[in-house]
Amino acid sequence: ADVLADVLATDDAFIEAIIAQIGEVNPDLVTLEAKINALITGVTYYNSVDGTDLNLEFNTVPSLVDNTFGGDREGAISFAVSKTGEGVATDVVRVRISPASATLTKEDIFLIDNPGSKDINKYVTVKGVSPFKEQYSTPIARADAKGGVYDITFTSGDNYEAKAFDKLTQTSNNSRYVNFAIAVGNADRYVTTGFNTNVSAVKEPNTVYNDLSFTINGNSDYIVGSLQNRYGANNSVKEKVWATKTDKNNVSPDSNTRDATAAEDDRHGSGQKVVPDNIGAGVTVILNPSPLAYYIDFDTNGATAAELESWKKADIEGLNQVYGGGATATITVNDPALEGKTVGYRVYAVNYNGTLVDPDGRAFYASYSGETLKGSSLDFVYTVTTSTKAELAAIAPTVGVSAQYKVTSTKVAITYPEGLDPSKVSTAELKIGDLGYGYKDVLRYASESGAPVYSWADTKYLALNDIDLKGLNDEGEAYNGTLLLQDASGHTLATYDVTLTKVLPNKFPVDGLKLHDDVIKVDKKLTEDAADDA
Repeated sequence: ADVLADVLATDDAFIEAIIAQIGEVNPDLVTLEAKINALITGVTYYNSVDGTDLNLEFNTVPSLVDNTFGGDREGAISFAVSKTGEGVATDVVRVRISPASATLTKEDIFLIDNPGSKDINKYVTVKGVSPFKEQYSTPIARADAKGGVYDITFTSGDNYEAKAFDKLTQTSNNSRYVNFAIAVGNADRYVTTGFNTNVSAVKEPNTVYNDLSFTINGNSDYIVGSLQNRYGANNSVKEKVWATKTDKNNVSPDSNTRDATAAEDDRHGSGQKVVPDNIGAGVTVILNPSPLAYYIDFDTNGATAAELESWKKADIEGLNQVYGGGATATITVNDPALEGKTVGYRVYAVNYNGTLVDPDGRAFYASYSGETLKGSSLDFVYTVTTSTKAELAAIAPTVGVSAQYKVTSTKVAITYPEGLDPSKVSTAELKIGDLGYGYKDVLRYASESGAPVYSWADTKYLALNDIDLKGLNDEGEAYNGTLLLQDASGHTLATYDVTLTKVLPNKFPVDGLKLHDDVIKVDKKLTEDAADDA
């Protein structure tokens, strides 16, 4: 019966059917849904390539300061001299549970070794559990927050004792680490991962001083050194750096500091960038190298009183939490009152021993345009007909046709979404898969039959130039991409979905046009004609 229950509990269709039938008979009995969905029948490690991310390593370095990093923000870290800071000795393992509809809570989780001992849980506890949403690779199977994949944050608590800890985590002769599994359930009934998690502790300060480096939007053109701040030698705004890089000297940002030199942090000139953003879009921040943690606040050093007041009362997400050193922060302005305005932000980071990476953080500024508008889809097509030398050269370049082997798509009408002034468009970004097309490949026209134009205000049609026929699939499958229209400051004014498709003829000699795999079987007469024309 238990085996059958486990199987049925993983069948979402079965669960939904049962709940629907019960709801029809007696809606008050749908509490069964919660019980079934809460039954976790399996847990596995997730998205691990080599096993290193299965292990738990706790940094038990003692703090040099008494301080709460992040104030009252979510995830703030408390430090006390000679003790390991709260949340410092943490590490994360990612798991997938089944069924995906179940909910994982930290009370359900513990570690267990192969003989079945749970003694390690005296020293290692679960600090938190959060659903994981994949962003940069394959999407999670389910679209909602309950995708079945979770990040489990373990921590070594205040009762850490090195000898007892090592006895539980290493073999009797300390020759290797004990293998633990992550268990989910209760003392009587639980499921486990494989026994692939080693648990260890180190004391490594890993301190970084005066090197608070970060990148905006993952763009190497927007690293902190190229971003504008308001520090200048001739104004009252000052930036501080540590006078030395000695841990014990850097316990207070009010001492052992000096003014940064112009070379170190003077970024107020016109050559420095202001990050372009749109209302509701958001900018991302990621630090490198990664400290223990960081948070983002307003640049109170450089702001005027009026600016600071307008920023503080605006709806801005992402400022009220402390981020792990390797995590990506997203700062999103949702308040239309800041359209056309610039907002200054300041990044603060902390080392594992509680000292600050930079005594007063480092600033950057973002300017805000209105919400990005959405245009209708642009579907670029090239239909192969073998009627031009360029096509023949692309099909069989060995016949001596002197062409560039590339072609231009048919023209596509572009309509501007309501509210967009095309005269404000200065540039654009085009990306279609990984094909390498860019803005330079977009031709603009005032009419279907006219010559190219160079003003977006005059543009009514677009075509994609320099299409490499051999680089496109022969099955007529579309390549997807986007076209972004931007103003002179880099704000995205409108976005368009884009497709590119190669269409082969359905008449002889189709086999001679299958270019993607370079299978060139051009009809002999066609080849000879092309050579004669050349």
